[in-house]
Amino acid sequence: MPSLAREVSKIIVYAVIAVALVYVIDFVLAELSAEIPVIHTYHVYIRDATVIAIALIVAYLVSSVINKGISSYTSKRNVRRSLRGGIHIFIRTIIFVIALIWALSAIGVNISAAILGGSIGGIVVGFALQTVLENLLSGGVMASSSGVIVPGQYMILYSWLFEGPIVGGQVLEVRTLWSTLKTIYGNIISVPNSALIGSATFTDINVGGEFIYQLQVTVNGDVNSETVLEKVNQELSARKINSLSSLQIYFSSKNGGNNTFTVELHMTDFSSLPGVISEINRVFERAYWEVKAPPKQ
Repeated sequence: MPSLAREVSKIIVYAVIAVALVYVIDFVLAELSAEIPVIHTYHVYIRDATVIAIALIVAYLVSSVINKGISSYTSKRNVRRSLRGGIHIFIRTIIFVIALIWALSAIGVNISAAILGGSIGGIVVGFALQTVLENLLSGGVMASSSGVIVPGQYMILYSWLFEGPIVGGQVLEVRTLWSTLKTIYGNIISVPNSALIGSATFTDINVGGEFIYQLQVTVNGDVNSETVLEKVNQELSARKINSLSSLQIYFSSKNGGNNTFTVELHMTDFSSLPGVISEINRVFERAYWEVKAPPKQ
């Protein structure tokens, strides 16, 4: 039987090399990304694919070392060939599962809850892996489409996945499995790529050097909408709101007891959007009450 210490040393060396390679490749890609724009676009995808490849290669090497030792041990004790084959398959499967879990964790997938799922852990892991594959394929589609969304892009996301119909903000990161968006209110949200591709539409709001954002304003419908719109236009035309270059307001719809107005904002500074939205809402509020309860003369 091969020396146990030598075989264990091989396994440790393989594991150390795998971890070191991940960090080295990440560092090299980061350096190349600063010089080559194409690599910067696909940096995350190359890194994650490399991590998975390294994990599978190391799993194969480690399982080969272990199976070699088991073969040497069982052959001397006349263990049946079929039993030895079953042991080899079992060991290799366990090693590859461990390697896959490590690889998924390295690329940011949290599957600890699935592993701790007890008797249903296998089913949960199966669904988790299905979701991972969906997100992975969606990430590939986004990458192959010359960047459906790219880091630094300002966009509006329409999806039933969120509480409201619209999420606006700046794309911070596009990864293999998910993308991260900073909303106009400063919240950081991570959206699975499968949801972006299959359950959402998005619009680039940076047009010609300025940001265009459509705001929906709803007021009670117990007053005349034209009068409210007139008062809003009068107040906004008489004042200047910082970073707001122009705006257009029109009556959108009447739904039950509410009137909905659309305000198209043209801005030079996207970060000031929350303040502009707050100011527009206050203007509509004042206009409504001036029409609802006009001041006594």
